[in-house]
Amino acid sequence: MALVAPVENGKIVETASQTSVSKAAKSSSGMDKEAFLQLLVAQMKYQDPLEPTSNTEYIAQYAQFSQVEQMQNMSNSMDLQRASSLVGKEVYIKTTTSLLLVCYDLRFPELALTLALKGADVLVVPAAWVKGPLKEHHWATLLTARALDTTCYVVASGECGNKNIGQSRVVDPLGVTIAAAAEAPVLLMTELQRERITLARQQLPVLRNRRFAPPQLL
Repeated sequence: MALVAPVENGKIVETASQTSVSKAAKSSSGMDKEAFLQLLVAQMKYQDPLEPTSNTEYIAQYAQFSQVEQMQNMSNSMDLQRASSLVGKEVYIKTTTSLLLVCYDLRFPELALTLALKGADVLVVPAAWVKGPLKEHHWATLLTARALDTTCYVVASGECGNKNIGQSRVVDPLGVTIAAAAEAPVLLMTELQRERITLARQQLPVLRNRRFAPPQLL
């Protein structure tokens, strides 16, 4: 299937029109609507009675704020729509630091370690993790363990359904879950930071401190 949005280094590349919307939205002061309205009311309450300001000026201020807020909402909605449109499609990402484990592979630390020693920063795990006694606990524990074993991000996509647990999640290199889903299908969006990988490998230099031969496939 064709890619519906350009992707470079794991990020959707904005078009010129989308960039202009983002820049306009960012021109806002960052004040939310409630704070803005409180400020507007304070201005009206404490205005000089000898030099009253017409209601037209307040309406103009509110209209300007609403326009910027609407542009921010539009920008956020466009990001979500572009991400949603990629679900179920083939997405080609130009990277050499993201490598793949598949489902049952997660139970074998040697495979994740081999990928990390070959330069992986992100381990991608598509899985159909079957329901069963303590299986949700196994899934969460193993994802965290593989992240800590390798100081890599672990991005796990769990298939939902009557037989599988779902529970997609993203675990950072220090074992912290930064995005997670329950048993139902959902779109997860999060940011992977190279600085976090660097920090993890400074605090937990397990790859550098290894004193064992690299694992070998039998």
